[in-house]
Amino acid sequence: MASREMLIIISVLTTTLVGLAVATDHTIGGPSGWTVGASLRTWAAGQTFAVGDNLVFSYPAAFHDVVEVTKPEFDSCQAVKPLITFANGNSLVPLTTPGKRYFICGMPGHCSQGMKLEVNVVPTATAAPTAPLPNTVPSLNAPSPSSVLPIQPLLPLNPVPILSPPSSTPLPSSSLPLISSTFSGTISGYSSGDFSAVVPRLTR
Repeated sequence: MASREMLIIISVLTTTLVGLAVATDHTIGGPSGWTVGASLRTWAAGQTFAVGDNLVFSYPAAFHDVVEVTKPEFDSCQAVKPLITFANGNSLVPLTTPGKRYFICGMPGHCSQGMKLEVNVVPTATAAPTAPLPNTVPSLNAPSPSSVLPIQPLLPLNPVPILSPPSSTPLPSSSLPLISSTFSGTISGYSSGDFSAVVPRLTR
């Protein structure tokens, strides 16, 4: 999740930097500049004004100025309530929002002589759309399929035989009386002192 948020931030920053890198400064009127007699409408028709661009008005400050007005004042060439006025001879107007903006020269009679400019600002996304982010973030350290070793199947282990204790063979029941009688008869023929001599013979 953190990696995806970081990618989104990087994408936004990259888009912003690209927009700043490709921003255009439009010198109003071209070589003629902001002056009476320039065909500003024809010049503006061949331009694309996008958010992030700048309008550059070059003019002699002693004879002209730049006044931003509303659409009705633009049509009537009367700056009754100007939005902003520039009079320094080299005015830079940044285009920060999409939409139409209107400029005239506030000197008497100049607007009616053609010193008026209508600018249609388009969004930056229209000029340079960005590709959507993928739904999943690939791992940066994921090994390639060719580098992964195949998994060998496990061989079965040899079973270890379980050793059972040797079974003792029981003596037949028919021999038990014989051994008992023989043992009794032998003991009766010896004294207690000679009993130790009987034991080896019985164990053979």
